[in-house]
Amino acid sequence: MSTSIVRDRLSCSGFEVWININGVKAATYEVEHEKSEKEERTSCWIASVADTEFSVSFHRKEYDEYDYASALTLDGLIVDDSVYLNSDDSTSEILTLSTYPISRTEETNFVFGHLESIDDDNTQSEDLSTQNIGEIKVVIQRVKAVFSSRSKKITYNVLSAKRVDERSHKALSHQIKNGQIYECEYNDPETYDCVNQGDAIIFTFKYRPLEMLQATGVAPRSVSPEICKEVSVPASHTSAENASNLPNIKQEHSDGESDSEEEDVKEMLAKAHELLAKIESTRSKRRAKKEAGRAKKKVKTEPTTNHFIPGEVIDLT
Repeated sequence: MSTSIVRDRLSCSGFEVWININGVKAATYEVEHEKSEKEERTSCWIASVADTEFSVSFHRKEYDEYDYASALTLDGLIVDDSVYLNSDDSTSEILTLSTYPISRTEETNFVFGHLESIDDDNTQSEDLSTQNIGEIKVVIQRVKAVFSSRSKKITYNVLSAKRVDERSHKALSHQIKNGQIYECEYNDPETYDCVNQGDAIIFTFKYRPLEMLQATGVAPRSVSPEICKEVSVPASHTSAENASNLPNIKQEHSDGESDSEEEDVKEMLAKAHELLAKIESTRSKRRAKKEAGRAKKKVKTEPTTNHFIPGEVIDLT
């Protein structure tokens, strides 16, 4: 099930998660919800901005008796997994992650960057697989956490810039990279034995440049990078008597916009369509030129674990 209502967060099973880009909540597009036997998923698209810092925020809306564990994955790499113990004020607490440790004495922040493509048959791609690029994922699991005196070896997962083959690019142009490196000091984390309580809750934010989302119809054309505000209201407020007060995301411009603003929007859309046309034309020519007798390259990818396993030991970081 999907919806085209524009909001600034994902909400599922008593939790809310949102992305802050340069300190502003990112608007979410085409939100989808899916529930299976062992997990509940919600996903959306957001507009990424190259060379811009971002952070991930979440909080529990409804109080219950459980602790909860979370894991943050950026472009397929887990950069944080933590256990949060239950407390009376946990529903009002907002947790925000903007950095992660890359060593015992250093940390770096999250930044959107450009994805470099390789267009040379004689140069081997560093990573032909784009399966996980373009995704920010948060997995939350209600648990019963019991302190453990067992120690666990600390490993540091570090993001690395990826270069992908043009043939597997698939309209990707951004990736997540490390930002500025800061000195810090990390103590040994406490370790907990956790028993799952209920289904896993998975939040997925798929990011692309705004121009690309607009060109493919995911984001409304009236949205600009500066406009990332929530434009929806509860259904009970959409009566005929106040409908005139609601913003219309399908409009090219509001009544108060000037002609120059309208021309800027048209120019931006024209450039986006021109860019996509050039990309498609270039790909068609390459396919026609290299089509005969070419063997496809195969890449073996290791499976990633997105769920918490009963009895799993999780660090409090």
